[in-house]
Amino acid sequence: MSPVFKRSVFHPLARSFYSVDTWVALWIALMTMGTMFPMSVYSGKILLQTTPAHILAQLDKSLREASTLDGVLEFRNEHFWTIGFGTLVSEQTTSLLVHFK
Repeated sequence: MSPVFKRSVFHPLARSFYSVDTWVALWIALMTMGTMFPMSVYSGKILLQTTPAHILAQLDKSLREASTLDGVLEFRNEHFWTIGFGTLVSEQTTSLLVHFK
């Protein structure tokens, strides 16, 4: 081997690039985890069928208004959830009082 090749491979700066490479890889991994964590939380809430937080107040208000309508006795087992981005689903049992004449 030529002396030039030996000097360039074992140069002190060449060894410091290994640590820089490790730190950059860790930084990229942390950035990826930081950007993907909110997406995984949102997807997990969809899979667990939780009620979206941004519509809870509106749902409570609507259910209170609907329960004050004439003929509505009660709402039971109301459950609202998302099955995708922006797609809401609901399931509920409503007891109605019907007057026949």
